[in-house]
Amino acid sequence: FAGVIADRNRRRPLMIAADLLRFAALGSVPIAAWLGLLTLAQLFVVVIVVAALSLLFNAADTAFLPNLVERERLVRANATRESIDATAEVAGPPIGGVLVQVITAPLTLLIDALSYLASALLLLTVRHAEFPPPAAAVRRHVLREAAEGLTVLWRQPILRPLLFARAIRTFFGGMFGPFYVLYVIRHLGVSPAAMGLIIACGGIASFTGAGLVPWLNA
Repeated sequence: FAGVIADRNRRRPLMIAADLLRFAALGSVPIAAWLGLLTLAQLFVVVIVVAALSLLFNAADTAFLPNLVERERLVRANATRESIDATAEVAGPPIGGVLVQVITAPLTLLIDALSYLASALLLLTVRHAEFPPPAAAVRRHVLREAAEGLTVLWRQPILRPLLFARAIRTFFGGMFGPFYVLYVIRHLGVSPAAMGLIIACGGIASFTGAGLVPWLNA
């Protein structure tokens, strides 16, 4: 469904809207905590909203990149973007862990929320022309468009295993993540800062893999 929405609308405004809504949702947590009004129900809603908006942002982001670079440079551009994401994964968790210990979790979440605001402001500076979305007259039912997209993925011998891999990683990773953090911090006694360093190790592998893509594709 996120892909259908990204195809039906201009991607840059969609990404800006997703960033602003994520800023508002995540920013509500420290405000509620400072007022003594934070509840588990609010956290559930914030997690669902931020996760859904992140999925929408990622779909629009992937579709927006071909507007910015020529086709022959697309592989290198995607590799560069993955390298940037991996760099954030390397640097972000250790910094977040230290901030949680030094300035507490609510203030750390506020900084995280401000990063979405900064992203929206930076996207506003992009002036590159964007491919227009399809005319409303040729649009089909959203379920039909989503089914067509899944059919294309299923029939592609390269994309199909990637689809399975992403689905398995997302489903089981969503269950693994919360228990992993609780186990490492509560039962192993690892500090949030050290936990961030452990998570950063995965970012190093991602960074290395992204750097090898242009060379392997040559």
